[in-house]
Amino acid sequence: MYIYEENGIEKAYLVTGENENIIFIFYFAVFAEYRSKGIGSKFLKEYISMVKNGKTIVLEIEDPSKTEDKKEYQKRDRRKSFYEKLGFVHEKRIKEYYFFEYYIILTFGKKLPIKEIEDGVKDIYNVITNPVIMNKLKIKVCEEKF
Repeated sequence: MYIYEENGIEKAYLVTGENENIIFIFYFAVFAEYRSKGIGSKFLKEYISMVKNGKTIVLEIEDPSKTEDKKEYQKRDRRKSFYEKLGFVHEKRIKEYYFFEYYIILTFGKKLPIKEIEDGVKDIYNVITNPVIMNKLKIKVCEEKF
């Protein structure tokens, strides 16, 4: 877990896991009162420059196109744009991802085959959760175009 502080005040945090090929961002948040002030961009840029080690950084977000709620669409689309402005690439749409549907995988850095990303994410989750449960769960990649 990484915490972003300014003048002794915590403003954001980042939770990651990694294996030999990827760094997976489980969670990234800027506290509400500090959003839209450039802190998130600054924090992630610092993190990325700190961990540049040839690994691929991977994260997942909810697919904006898979909601009918306008407010939720805007929130998801803004999140996607935020990561893309930082250099993350929209890799694949995931139809089924553990218990959830329609996520997008975004990557930064070295390009890896989607199967290697899927296996790596599953391995990382296995470290922090019950492997018996995780082995029963699956990731199904959509073949449709974006």
